[in-house]
Amino acid sequence: MAEIRNLWRMSFLEDEIPPFHCPTCGRGNLNMIENGLTAIRPLYAAPEGGGYSPDEDWGRFTLVLKCSVRTCGEIVSAVGTYQAEEVHKPNGTFAERRLRPTFMYPGPSLCEMPDNTPDAVREALQQSFSLFWADLGATANKLRVAAERALNDQGVKQYNRTGKRVPLTFAKRIELYSQTNAGHKEVLDALRWVGNHGSHSGEVARDDVLTAFELMQLALQDLYGSHYKKDLARRGRDLVARRGKPKRIKA
Repeated sequence: MAEIRNLWRMSFLEDEIPPFHCPTCGRGNLNMIENGLTAIRPLYAAPEGGGYSPDEDWGRFTLVLKCSVRTCGEIVSAVGTYQAEEVHKPNGTFAERRLRPTFMYPGPSLCEMPDNTPDAVREALQQSFSLFWADLGATANKLRVAAERALNDQGVKQYNRTGKRVPLTFAKRIELYSQTNAGHKEVLDALRWVGNHGSHSGEVARDDVLTAFELMQLALQDLYGSHYKKDLARRGRDLVARRGKPKRIKA
């Protein structure tokens, strides 16, 4: 999902809309419906002398996408800005609109969530998917919220219960969790730092946010999915239990 960086370009031509994955069923791709793109140039942006030039053709757009899975058919709405540009193709040069989304709802999924993902974690991530197009800082913050909720689900304590009931910092909770689950420390620390930077300064790199989604996907698969690492560990335990002897096959 998030590792397919080409899906998450800041802009794309109107006839090259990326095959975003459906945020509801997760199986289908989102395709533009018939006459699903409306692009309008404000009157104040029209050139004074009339005529047409791609450089002067810009404005706002709305876009309606639909899931390709017939039994799902989810509808995603996108809004944003467009700028016309000259595009060179084998059969000539054409003026096409380059779309830059500023919001999508419901937002296409930037990371896979196993079926067993807790609702609270899923909710925060779904909010981050829509925010991604509008506010990277807020997106990073929601990723941090999702990670903290995952720690809640894992039973990591949230408060210091000696004396006053003081909330523990995310860093301290990661430290506590890592005492028994050291394998997730780097992932959680990375999500913490990206989330902190997004929350405090509001500025975070798009590439860092995409990396954070990849890390979140890895963590969710390890915690709630049937990731290959878990399967490999299971097979390893089975091999140890059999002391390397072949399995008996029932006749």
